[in-house]
Amino acid sequence: MQINNLGRIAIINVDFTLWSGQSKLEESDVRLGEGGKLPSKEAAALGQKKLVDPKSLNALLKLKQRARRLADSVGFTFLNGWAIPIDRLPEIEDKLAVIRQEFEQEKLSFLNHYEASSDAWLEQHPEIKASAKAARPTLAQLERKFDLTIDSFKVDPVGEEAAKSLNDRVTQTLSHRLESQIVDIATKFYLERFCGKNSLRVTNKSLGPLTALLDKLRGLSFIAPKFAHLEDVMDDLLARLSQTFNGQEIAGREFYEAQALILILQDKKLSDQYVDAADSSADKSQATAFIQSVAGLDQNEVTDEPDLLLETPTNDSRINSDWTPMASFF
Repeated sequence: MQINNLGRIAIINVDFTLWSGQSKLEESDVRLGEGGKLPSKEAAALGQKKLVDPKSLNALLKLKQRARRLADSVGFTFLNGWAIPIDRLPEIEDKLAVIRQEFEQEKLSFLNHYEASSDAWLEQHPEIKASAKAARPTLAQLERKFDLTIDSFKVDPVGEEAAKSLNDRVTQTLSHRLESQIVDIATKFYLERFCGKNSLRVTNKSLGPLTALLDKLRGLSFIAPKFAHLEDVMDDLLARLSQTFNGQEIAGREFYEAQALILILQDKKLSDQYVDAADSSADKSQATAFIQSVAGLDQNEVTDEPDLLLETPTNDSRINSDWTPMASFF
């Protein structure tokens, strides 16, 4: 039975228009030959002269980055926007409305100080002062060079075949990107926190990437059945790691089972095997046994050096994707 994901996502488009603060260098800006001089690197670069201090545009650029991070936190780029869970749309629209308000305030502040700010900048760079003043847009022209448009819509293809095709496309695209992000973040966390160690203590801040990923995974787990199981793995992992917030370490069986969970997340082959194990028993006993097998432990044995450490990968598992840190479970 095909899963209909189109009805569960919305597309949100966040389109920023920002003035670059630059203008094309003219022949008169470059004096060659005897006594010639090029504009300083601070005043010009890559064939463009800077009409204002680039730092004066930083506040607007940061708002653009903030809006993109917000959309990335809940979805993935799709159809010239971001595909996000439709039930997160009101929350994201509210947060983008705050960004829009700040954008208008920063835009007004920039325009109010534009000429004075540009004059002060060009006083520091007399070699381009005359041509830069001539190239400066007027306030009316400049106002049109700053804009923020936010739109959201549901995808509603015309016709059954078009709907099926687009549903397949969104399912495949989001599944691939979500799984790749899980692998990337889990691999980085494994290499930084687990590899070559036999105990662990973490902080709430260091778990930030995993916590953010779990929030995103919860919103998009409907994309494919596999992700509901990976959500369980992440919940289990974060619950175990949060025990160390009080300064205590996890070690022994607890450490190696936590390590097994991160290995399952960072290896697509292991995660598929975990899903098969989880689906094979209603009480999750097979999933639990699988985790212990990945950890190199049996259900009764406690060991300081499980078999897992004998096969620690020497390369990032994204490069060496055939590595499996355990004897075959099945």
